Amino acid sequence: QPGQHYSMGGIATKYKGDFGETNLSGLYVIGECSCLSVHGANRLGGNSLLETSVFGRAIGRNLLKKSLPDLPSIDFVKEAENNARNSVETLLNQWENNDGKTPIEIRNVMGDIMNRNVGVFRKQDDLEKAYEDLKILQKDFLNVHVKTLDRKFNYGLIRTLELRNMLDIAEVTAYAALWRKESRGAHYRLDHKTRDDENFLCHSLVYRTKDGLELKKKPVSLGIFEVKERVY
Repeated sequence: QPGQHYSMGGIATKYKGDFGETNLSGLYVIGECSCLSVHGANRLGGNSLLETSVFGRAIGRNLLKKSLPDLPSIDFVKEAENNARNSVETLLNQWENNDGKTPIEIRNVMGDIMNRNVGVFRKQDDLEKAYEDLKILQKDFLNVHVKTLDRKFNYGLIRTLELRNMLDIAEVTAYAALWRKESRGAHYRLDHKTRDDENFLCHSLVYRTKDGLELKKKPVSLGIFEVKERVY
C-alpha cells in the first residue's frame, strides 16, 4: 500500500521577509520542517534534498549578514534548557501515574485512521470521521501510560514524545483536507475532483487556539508561472 514519507507543508514562514523567518522573533526554520513554498502542491521526487541544501545555505548566509553574536548569552541558553527540561519532566511525571492506553496502542489507531480516511483518495464523510476520531485520540493521549520512564536510552519514551507531535500533525492534516473542497496536487477529493482557484488558490495555515483549530489563508506567490493542470 502507498506510504506517507513526506509532508508538503511545515512550519509557516513569512510571506515577505527573510526565507525561513517565522512570526516568532529570532526563530528560523531550515530544512524539511519548514514551509518555504518551493514545491507547490505536489513535490517532485528528490527536490526536498535540493530545497534543504539551497535554502539551508541561503538562510545561513543571510543570518551571518545580520551581525548576530556568535553565541547566545549563557543565561539565555540555561533558561531555554531549563524551560525545555521542566516541560518534559512535567509530562513524564504525569505519564508515570496514568493508567490509560499505551503509546503503541494509540499510534496504531492513529495510523489506521489516517490510512483509511486521509489517504490518497479523500472524501467528506471519511475526513469528518478522521477528524473526530483524532480528537478522541488526543484526549486518550492525555492519559497515556508509559511503562518505563528510564531517562537513559529509552527509545519508547522518545517515541511517546514523537507521538505527541504526530497526533497534532495528523489532526491538522485532516482538518485542512476537510476544509479544502477541491483537488490540487497531491490532495485528491473524490467528491471535488477539479481545482477551484477562486476559493482555494492559497496556502492553508492552521493554528491551535483555546477554542480548537483555526484555519487562515495565505496568498500564493506565483511569479511568472501560471497555474495549470499537471498531466503525464
